[in-house]
Amino acid sequence: MKIVKSGFYARSLNLHVYFQLLLKRGHHLSSFNPSLTEKKWQKIYATDEPKDYKASKSSFSMVLPPPNVTGSLHLGHALTVSIQDAIVRWHKMRGMNTVWVPGCDHAGIATQAVVERQLLAAKGKRRADMPREQFMEMISAWKNDNESRIYEQLQTLGLLLDWDRKTFTLDPNMSKSVTEAFIRLYNDGLIYRKFSLANWCVALQTSLSDIEVDYLEIESPKSVVFPSSKGRSVLMGQIYEIAYPVEGIEAELTVLTTRPETVFGDVALAVHPKDQRYTAFVGSILAHPIAGRRIPVISDDSVDMDFGTGVVKITPAHDTLDYEIGQRHSLEMIQIFNENGDIQNAPEQYLGKSRFDARDAVLETFSQMGLLRGSKSHKMAVPICSRSGDLIELMPRPQWYVKCEPLAEKAIEYVKSGELKLIPKYHEGVWFEYLRNIRDWCVSRQLWWGHQIPMYKLKGCEDTWFPAPDHSSALDIAKAKYNSEDIVQDQDVLDTWFSSSLFPFAVFDWPNNNQDMKRFFPLSLMETGSDILFFWVARMVMMSSYLTGKLPFR
Repeated sequence: MKIVKSGFYARSLNLHVYFQLLLKRGHHLSSFNPSLTEKKWQKIYATDEPKDYKASKSSFSMVLPPPNVTGSLHLGHALTVSIQDAIVRWHKMRGMNTVWVPGCDHAGIATQAVVERQLLAAKGKRRADMPREQFMEMISAWKNDNESRIYEQLQTLGLLLDWDRKTFTLDPNMSKSVTEAFIRLYNDGLIYRKFSLANWCVALQTSLSDIEVDYLEIESPKSVVFPSSKGRSVLMGQIYEIAYPVEGIEAELTVLTTRPETVFGDVALAVHPKDQRYTAFVGSILAHPIAGRRIPVISDDSVDMDFGTGVVKITPAHDTLDYEIGQRHSLEMIQIFNENGDIQNAPEQYLGKSRFDARDAVLETFSQMGLLRGSKSHKMAVPICSRSGDLIELMPRPQWYVKCEPLAEKAIEYVKSGELKLIPKYHEGVWFEYLRNIRDWCVSRQLWWGHQIPMYKLKGCEDTWFPAPDHSSALDIAKAKYNSEDIVQDQDVLDTWFSSSLFPFAVFDWPNNNQDMKRFFPLSLMETGSDILFFWVARMVMMSSYLTGKLPFR
């Protein structure tokens, strides 16, 4: 019986021959111990063999969807990589040049949250209690341990991965690609900075994009414990009716609200201009019962006459519709929550209270003043952080956004034309629905672990932002443009999905147009979960089509 000693086909043949020898020697499958053979084959497949890519051969390329470095792989990973491994082996056995790139994702929010919890438990400290560099060293050490374990698990499976190409999303080459992509998009007007409402997670202390917000459906009054409520239960699914006295006459206007604690940020009450019940009140002045200021009654077409009393309170700093109304009527924007979710810009007796404790205090005050008209059950969808489960607050913040509509148009056309195929086909419906209604993507994250945003400005000058690939280049630009070297870089980092969206071509050293880019990009296939169709797949298509002029996968 001949044993072939080298080559890919030899490895497959030798496995067959080896099992035949085991059976002849009395090793029955019922008593087979996989560890006797696995280690040998793990060494073979984990060893990088010389790559002899033939120009005459066609190529097949894939990337392993990079697992987060937040923990070990599980059975689900084993299933998906086994499917991918079979696909790659089949194409290699057909004589094609094959590449299957492994890697890991830095998972900005998730990784930093885990390390911060460990730091707090072990030393009673938070990241704000130490220099940024020291905290980054702690995360890097934790990441190295997890990354090694993940790669060891993948090697245990004997996968046909190209280990010499393994990529971590914070590697220098990836950082170069991320910086290049950001600067190109900014220079082309597709990244902009805006002071607007952003989804804020108190538990994680960062902003989030819209698709990172889930909704907890509440059918009837229910007590919920949130990560930032410090163990106390918060009643949700209840709506309260409160009254605002009109100055100068014996009259009042009542509103319904599920968030009594936001009354400190009220700057107006609004009614619909065609609602005859309140026509006479438009332009009247109300005495704010708690904040001690005077607020107007305004009319706006966006008010729903059929909801509640037909009167709504306007809190521009903490509600999307109220923000839009505030912009149209030039209303003041009063931020009443700080980043910890505690009350600010309110009467002294409420300052520093948590948003949850403030609700009880406000209701008690309205009750004592005889202005609480009652409460009732109310069906609602509560916005929560998909990462932490904490109650999301809308906060006015300056953030960087990607303008998505022009990018989404191309992604829609690719699927409509059949150039990009989604399998199963029924995913096309949700693909079109999402991309036709896409909102701009907030990519700023108030974290330390990630790609620091490559934007600089003169200290204290908000209107002097400019992009640069590094600090040295930024100094040159500042000297030439502003005759100053007193610059600072934006301290925020980019959303993890920004770097992930570049993964199919960044692993081949984009923007360099090298042989790997010519031979293996676009990828031949992307096999991944439908749960990240919008988080990852849609963004890969949008970024790749704009930055490379090609689909990320055929």
